[in-house]
Amino acid sequence: MSIPSQTNDTVIIPEAIKQFQDEWVGFEVFEVDERNRAYKGRLIAHSQKREEVWAAVNKLNPPHAFVRFTGDIPPKGMKIVI
Repeated sequence: MSIPSQTNDTVIIPEAIKQFQDEWVGFEVFEVDERNRAYKGRLIAHSQKREEVWAAVNKLNPPHAFVRFTGDIPPKGMKIVI
């Protein structure tokens, strides 16, 4: 289930990402750093399901968005068994 943000607070994106281990996170981006990486913004949603985060981001349709997975992505071809 996608968990929408309950706040409109501006956050430091690299710091906020640390709060959500092994989840997809979506941010509206307000500012980038000197290397053009998302730096400040607002959390839109987080979830273990990529599609849910993208749905929340697309619904809001911000001018600049950043979506990423916070965990390690397995190498191509590796199968995960839970």
